[in-house]
This record gives sequence, structure tokens and C-alpha cells, in this order.
Amino acid sequence: MIAAILLAALLGAWASHKFEKRPKLVTYMVNANAIDVTGPQPNYKVHTHSIVVRNEGRVSATNVRVGHASLPDFSVFPSTNYQKDTLPDGSVDLVFPSLRPKEQFTISYMYLPPLVYSDVNTHVRSEEDSAQFLFVIPTRQYSKAVTLAVRYLMFVGFVATVYLLYKVAVDLAVPLFNLVSG
Repeated sequence: MIAAILLAALLGAWASHKFEKRPKLVTYMVNANAIDVTGPQPNYKVHTHSIVVRNEGRVSATNVRVGHASLPDFSVFPSTNYQKDTLPDGSVDLVFPSLRPKEQFTISYMYLPPLVYSDVNTHVRSEEDSAQFLFVIPTRQYSKAVTLAVRYLMFVGFVATVYLLYKVAVDLAVPLFNLVSG
């Protein structure tokens, strides 16, 4: 009985968190490159990287702030309104007024060594939430049929595991109950 109450409470908390109408910011590190530039001038390196900021939530995120310890040359795509906010410590936030659900923008940076990508971006957050930061790894895209088959097999495996755990718990509980009551 107590286990059922705890399970229901946990399931309710998970469902509330999962389906709650709120923004969910995700930042993807798309690439980081070092390019050797050659020509009549002395050879030099140029570093570049790009991040994608996306709202995976169900409502708009307001005042999305992309923080920079050092702000190099950059471009924003698609062209979007933003403000540069220089903070007292010299760091710079790019502030985007809002980001609608399922909307995204890309910021591409270009800079010279010794600056590297980890020295540029510090945070991405909005008034409602901080962004999850993910490094993108190229992966194979499977067909919808393969994806559905894998999901089905995972579901069947999950149900079988839950049933097996239930059977083990019952098989252990019955002798214990008989031992205590007998």
C-alpha cells in the first residue's frame, strides 16, 4: 500500500515536470575549428565555433542571455534583435528579448589564438530557466520504421522486467508472510 502511494507520488511529480507549460532552453555546441590561413602574409590560425540555442519548451522564453567571458567577432542567424549588455567584470551578455517554442538561433564566432572556444561562452539562461549544454556528435539517422521497432522492443523489455520484478517480489513475500504469521 505504501509502495503504491510512493509510486503514484513519484509518477505525478514526473508527469507534472514533463508536461508543465514552461520554456526549456537547450544549447548545442555544433562545431569548433582551427583553420590554418596561408598566403602572402605570414601564416596564422583562425579559430571558429558555433552554438545553437533552442527553446524545446511549450511557452516562450524571455530575456535569453548568452554569456561571454570574452566576446569575439560573431554573427547571429537568422537575423534577430538582441542587445549587448556589458557587465561590471568586463564580460558581455547578448540578450535576446524572447525565444518562441521550437524556435532557435545560431551564433557563429571567429577569433585568433590563444583564445579557444571554452574561453568564450559562459552560460545561456532566460528569466525562467538555465539552458542544458550539449555537444553535438554526428550520428546516423534511422528510418521511422526502425525507430518504431526499437521503441516497441524497448517497451516490451521494460514491461517484461517490471513483471519479472513483481513475480520475484511476490515469490519472496509469500514465504516470508507465511513464516511470520505461522
